[in-house]
Amino acid sequence: MNSDEPRIGIAVDRIMEEARRRYESFAIRYDKSVAEGWLGLGMPSEYRPAVEAGYMTPLHGKATRRVLNWYLLTDRGVELYRRMFPGSEDGSRRKYRDGLEVEPYSIHDEARNDEEPACAS
Repeated sequence: MNSDEPRIGIAVDRIMEEARRRYESFAIRYDKSVAEGWLGLGMPSEYRPAVEAGYMTPLHGKATRRVLNWYLLTDRGVELYRRMFPGSEDGSRRKYRDGLEVEPYSIHDEARNDEEPACAS
């Protein structure tokens, strides 16, 4: 993110990291966009900073106290997500904030090589 953009707090940063993890682990497999995916699961107190900042909203409109709730990104949250994680919606390669590019991987992929594990006897 640019230095002239408003700073987000540590809590919101962690929530957005979790949203990225959930999106890349689950939602992309089902052809869901970032705006459609259920990208947050937690207690209302955990997600309060992101909800109050306008980045996320509870799935069912109002969070239920003392239980886990699902959260969605708002339009503002989608904008922040795309600035924080450019290229993460591309299904072929991921590029994170630190510039690292990673091939997508699924447990359903075929074995990547024919070598036996080092611990095999």
